[in-house]
Amino acid sequence: KHNIKQGGKRGKENNSNKNEELCFKSNIKCYHVHKAILSVGPRRSDYFATLFKQSHLSEFATSTSHIPLQASAADSFPALLDYIYTENMIKFSTKNATAIRHLAHYFGMRPLWKQTSAFIRGDFSLDTAATYLSEAIIYHDEKLELASIAILAENIEEINRRTLTKLSPSSFERIFASPRLKCRSRKLSDIVLKYCQTQGGSVDMSLLMKCTRSEVMPSVSRKAALPLLKVAVAGEEKAGVDMSNTHNVLRARCVETCVEEWKETLAKPLLALECRDKNISRILGASSLEHRDLPLAIQVELLEKALCAAKIELDDVKAELLFREEQVEEFMKKGKLSGKSSSE
Repeated sequence: KHNIKQGGKRGKENNSNKNEELCFKSNIKCYHVHKAILSVGPRRSDYFATLFKQSHLSEFATSTSHIPLQASAADSFPALLDYIYTENMIKFSTKNATAIRHLAHYFGMRPLWKQTSAFIRGDFSLDTAATYLSEAIIYHDEKLELASIAILAENIEEINRRTLTKLSPSSFERIFASPRLKCRSRKLSDIVLKYCQTQGGSVDMSLLMKCTRSEVMPSVSRKAALPLLKVAVAGEEKAGVDMSNTHNVLRARCVETCVEEWKETLAKPLLALECRDKNISRILGASSLEHRDLPLAIQVELLEKALCAAKIELDDVKAELLFREEQVEEFMKKGKLSGKSSSE
């Protein structure tokens, strides 16, 4: 007989297997196994077959192996033992496949490794890529990492937002750094905003700048402009930098969009909240003045530029009206002249 003490990032749980029991530490499990079964037969483990021949090792003398495992591998370890002990097949899933393949490689079980690899190839898709990416990072499966990043980058517009927000900041950054990234700029700004809102303080200035660089995000959407501007300003303050005079940074693009869309981003909320007629306020549908959460200097910048934009737009409207009036006058003159000529 041989004992396996498997340590992983696990909490206390109920266990029903006969060859398994909890040890004194809640993150360690003990398995009482048989040398002959682990090291002989078509489902044997080459790892244990080799280990049991090494009489000079302490594991040989104590009949105990201490094996540290990550959480998902620890969860899958009982299934691995069942696979060796019985003729049953392991029930693979998106969540356990990468961990089982890691265990198969670690313990030298080539047939199981092939079975798991075949399952992953068939199961791998846009819907499962985020899970495979997270697991591949844990087990240093570089090939699976790259494949997951590529498919996520190419189809980022189609991915469920909840799936994206569950990714770690490092994974999110790698997707945005991928040369396979395909996404419309304004759509990309919506995605980055959603991620920042759900991740909170884990998105630092470095990550924000990499994900919003002008090469991939030359413009931001009207909906994301003000909230993303607040994220950018907060990031600058946290990092202790001031990028107010820097071109092509996120702050500048957000300000530019707010000014271009001044009616929706600035004027409409102001009218809605300051109008005494509740019906008009409800129709306008604005509930807060987001720009007032910004530092005073940026508020002034926004309103000054919006005022200039409004003046330009008003001048254009006046010029258009003047042009139309001139056309009408000219048309009327021509009408009078044609009327005189016909009467004569």
